[in-house]
Amino acid sequence: MPYSRQPRATTLGIVIAVVLAWGCSYARAAVVVLANRASQPVRCEITSLAGPQEHTIARGDLICVPVSARDESRIAFEADGSAVGYHLDPNACYYFFDTSLGGLNLQKIGYSEEASTPPLDDAPATQWEKVGKKLPRVSKIPVKLLADDEERMVAKAWQDRLRARLEAASAIFERTCRIRFEVVAFDTWDSDDRITDFNRSMVEFEAEVPPAPARLVIGFTSQYSPMTGQTKVGGTRAAFYPYVLVREWSQHYTEAERLEMLVHELGHYLGAVHSPETTSVMRPVLGDRQARLRSFRIGFDPLNALAMYLVGEEYRIRGNIRRLIELSPATRLQLRSIYQEIGRAIPNDPASAQYISLLGNLPAATQHTGLRPVVPEAGAAASEPVDSGGSVLLRPLRGANK
Repeated sequence: MPYSRQPRATTLGIVIAVVLAWGCSYARAAVVVLANRASQPVRCEITSLAGPQEHTIARGDLICVPVSARDESRIAFEADGSAVGYHLDPNACYYFFDTSLGGLNLQKIGYSEEASTPPLDDAPATQWEKVGKKLPRVSKIPVKLLADDEERMVAKAWQDRLRARLEAASAIFERTCRIRFEVVAFDTWDSDDRITDFNRSMVEFEAEVPPAPARLVIGFTSQYSPMTGQTKVGGTRAAFYPYVLVREWSQHYTEAERLEMLVHELGHYLGAVHSPETTSVMRPVLGDRQARLRSFRIGFDPLNALAMYLVGEEYRIRGNIRRLIELSPATRLQLRSIYQEIGRAIPNDPASAQYISLLGNLPAATQHTGLRPVVPEAGAAASEPVDSGGSVLLRPLRGANK
């Protein structure tokens, strides 16, 4: 949940998940996350099972490229007039950076990968293939949008406003993890004016509003009077929890800032946790006016993008996931490694530990392999990695890097 220098979000509640047996395996694609932390846009070519694909990554942006989980993928780009190429690992994050000599290079974001992670083997048939259908390119999550009785606009006006905001948020997730949030219903609820505590408002919202016909209901409450200092502005309880509540009353926020708060909460819904990266939409404190800048990109940090892609890929294939504990052991092990790495970089924030607890019982974590993680500490600027003998090295392609 976002914290804001004016608004601040609710603390994530821990939901006790019921352990469900994992009875089947499913076919899935892998992904490579590429972030551009260089000073200029980066053009690159990625070659995988589908053949070569050209990409341009804007400064400060990232892309998530589906690749084969089994076949080797490669990346090529130009630096200082020469061709540079590397092998890419599946389900991994990389970032481009400016070198100290003014060139361009690529670095893998290291985290303690689990040696015991089961292989991502293809199943004989997915639920879609059994009925003769191809897997959808994008998976849809049906959403019901609600305004409380304090909303001042007429129904069509507030419905158009909130639909447009969700569509803008959904475009970010579709690009990041192939998930689309789709409005299927609108409604209202009568919020209790006597309740001023956000957590109590959340309990009231859950009690009054049934999720049907959607999987996710998002409520926008306008009943609060302006407050000073840090204020809770939004919250949900866990990944795939069917309720999100957002405060809509403040006149001090632009539409871009409201969009950023919604994307933050939907990120938690798809498995993202708070990030130490100061430009990530998952930073713990929002309302810092960054979103007001035309140059600012509302988007995710690489590790959270990878986490959401892993979650979204299983949802795209299976479509019936309602808790993190229902994910495959392979995905849960990878998520634990990601959450642990983010947690080490932002140790005073409870979100990573809480989401680890929602993964259920897993094998004991393997020892760190000696790779130095390059997740930035809170407030740290991206720069050329320092080789301390434990950097994550990339495998160059033969014939490239000349």
